[in-house]
Amino acid sequence: MPAQALRRRAHRQHYGGRFAEALDTYARADEENGDPASLSDVGRLVEAARIRAGQSSSHWARGEVAAAAALAEESRELAERCGDHAALADAHVAIALVCAAVGDRSGNAHAYDVALAHAAASGERDTTLRILTNVGSQLNEEGHHAAAVVRLEQALTLIAGAAGSDETALLAPLAHQNLGEAYLGQARIEEALHEFGLAEAGWLQADAPMRAHALLGMGEANRRQGVPTRAAAAYRDAVAIAEVTGSAQVLVPALAGLSRTLVEDAPEGAQQALSRCLATPAALGDVSARLAAGWLAFHADDLEHALQHAREAQAEAGRRRDPAGLAEALQLHSLLDPGRASARLAEARELLMSVGDPIDSAINALMVARNGRDRDGERDARRRLHALGVSDGVTRIAGPLRALGPTPTAEIQIRVLGHLAVLRRGRPLPVWSWQSRKCRDVVRILAAHPRGIGREALAELLWPGDPGVGARLSVVLSTLRTLLNPDRSGTGALVADRSTVRFDLDRVEIDAVELERRATAALRMVSDPRSRIAALEEVVAGYTGAFAEDEPYADWAAPVRARLAALADEVRRRLADELLELGRPAAAVSWYLGLVAADPYDEPSRRGLLRALHADRRHGQVRRYYADYCAAMAELDVPPVPLAALLEPPPATARRGT
Repeated sequence: MPAQALRRRAHRQHYGGRFAEALDTYARADEENGDPASLSDVGRLVEAARIRAGQSSSHWARGEVAAAAALAEESRELAERCGDHAALADAHVAIALVCAAVGDRSGNAHAYDVALAHAAASGERDTTLRILTNVGSQLNEEGHHAAAVVRLEQALTLIAGAAGSDETALLAPLAHQNLGEAYLGQARIEEALHEFGLAEAGWLQADAPMRAHALLGMGEANRRQGVPTRAAAAYRDAVAIAEVTGSAQVLVPALAGLSRTLVEDAPEGAQQALSRCLATPAALGDVSARLAAGWLAFHADDLEHALQHAREAQAEAGRRRDPAGLAEALQLHSLLDPGRASARLAEARELLMSVGDPIDSAINALMVARNGRDRDGERDARRRLHALGVSDGVTRIAGPLRALGPTPTAEIQIRVLGHLAVLRRGRPLPVWSWQSRKCRDVVRILAAHPRGIGREALAELLWPGDPGVGARLSVVLSTLRTLLNPDRSGTGALVADRSTVRFDLDRVEIDAVELERRATAALRMVSDPRSRIAALEEVVAGYTGAFAEDEPYADWAAPVRARLAALADEVRRRLADELLELGRPAAAVSWYLGLVAADPYDEPSRRGLLRALHADRRHGQVRRYYADYCAAMAELDVPPVPLAALLEPPPATARRGT
């Protein structure tokens, strides 16, 4: 096979994330092309330069920076010998990647500028698309997310307007991936998840291991949203693929994220993931690894190592021009050195203002308020986080919000939305303290029956079809009573008599019970729209996962799970409708997208999404999302409603859900 054909095949393998295969194919292309030192034919010099650039990129993706740097320089020298624009574009892309790996941001930006000029002169659309998507990624890393959106929308417009080659088919998911990262940097979480979903679908269709990047993005989005179970699942899938392909770009941040999401539910797994993370070479520096190590050490009260990791993260983030990473390192440092906390949090605030990330800015404001004992400021910051879609489940994830903890509301707090957790005086009971699985089952069952349950009915749920288990039930209840109230002060959180068992709701707060109470009140509110929106946002933030998510096969839990999920969806839809009616379509988009992601055939949510995008003048996205709607209707063999009709406001009664 000719060298050019082999090189193009290697390109496709690289774009698909098969870096080892790409390097093998590049080696075959190089052998077919001949030794560059003895080449005088311009065409072969061009091929040699482009092969070296491709090899450099694949080594870079594997975290092999020294090899990538040597090959990038050789590619540049060969490209300058032949003067070919396409070869020069490839060479400067390779140089840009190496600059990114060593933290040379100015060199990275300059190399991409040169590469883009040569790509335009060469007329190679795929090279231009690759550079635009890479520049979008570079802008994301520096925190310039709005500029990244512009570049990536430009790339997607080029892709949509041209017949795609095999390379284009693999670059389109990359553009969606980087656009998702730009949205995530702007705290547009549901939009980010949608783009990551498109990226994964594109790479999955091409059977490309690059879908690990999309899974990593989903993990990051769910981590920032405060959904640890979904985040951990996405991280695990990303790690599994990256370990096979050797993608250092994915493996290090995925292991770092996994360690942070497992800190409460599986602390041993968190430490294992962190150890693997710290032992893996990073393609783009190890800021995420150092931050994960610092937070896990902090939560384990290992303050000496937490301080060491915070300082290392600060140094690396500063060198790499990573403002978000530097701000988080400063936040960690502020908790370890209270005497200088105000100064470090003020510096973090300035960094985050330059990035424009509203989630991180709200977290920093919350830390400032807590440091200054400003209860009003802390309440306002939490409201801002709720408005951005951040769930209260974020306190289960290693980071600043876990360090601050939830607002204490009761002596005992029971979480059954998502994975089970019990907090006593604001601190979660460690996993090892549970002496019996049956104790955990009792907590879940009593949470589903807040008014109490008969002893016989409880025993039947714990030991189905097993008579005469009264003594065993008494032992389990005694164990649970001691666990919840070890000093035996007061009457205790668990109330059990001869006939019924229940929690004392004056001493125990159950998240599922609170969710139902707050949702009912919020849906009935007739106050001003802004107050209703704030109440609805608080309800959504409290829905941190499905009821008894860690016991999916418990039949008794299914009706409660379905009822609470439907209630949460009703609140989200009302919230989106209220925001749209109040003239805040950009805020409504994310809530509608979440509903559509949960149920692609939900026509009212589709209608609301299209109306919100249209009101926000995002006409290109209106066309794309309408095409998605038509595809969903085709799956049901239902004719789609014309776009013009969908953009019309629904009747007032439909808007209010009556």
